[in-house]
Amino acid sequence: MQKNKKINILIIIILPLLLLATSLLAGISYTINHTYGIVRDNTTGLVWMRCTLLKSGINHDPFCNYTSPTDVFTWDEAVNACNNLNNSQYRGYSNWRLPSVRELQSLADYAHGKTPSINEKAFPYTKSKEYWTSTSHANSPGNFKWFINFYNGTVNWNYTTTQYFVRCVAGP
Repeated sequence: MQKNKKINILIIIILPLLLLATSLLAGISYTINHTYGIVRDNTTGLVWMRCTLLKSGINHDPFCNYTSPTDVFTWDEAVNACNNLNNSQYRGYSNWRLPSVRELQSLADYAHGKTPSINEKAFPYTKSKEYWTSTSHANSPGNFKWFINFYNGTVNWNYTTTQYFVRCVAGP
């Protein structure tokens, strides 16, 4: 009787923790605000633009349909575009910025071997292409910055004059 009671207690305590850990590892950690076009990462507390940033500004389509191959930015343009969101306190946040390489890589979904390698329910119509990060390359911080390629989630670096897509982030 005692043994069964201990097993039941372990099941009651451990099973919910395992389910929570499994859901977190599976990338089920987002709160999607369709109205405001933002996604909150419940693990990190970061708030992401749901859609890829357009060259003309913010994509107001809740399904992110209007991104074109010309909606790319040099690194300096990307930094400025994200920082400019602070002027209007976009969606109530005043700390929009270009994400670090670790922050942006946290969105990569390596589990399913699909393209794009990102949660498409949270970030629909993400291009299977390169997205800038704010992180400088150690050997030449003025000339090279890191990017994430959402074709397969790889991380690499390139000249700051190269044009890539942008997804801005706000938060801690």
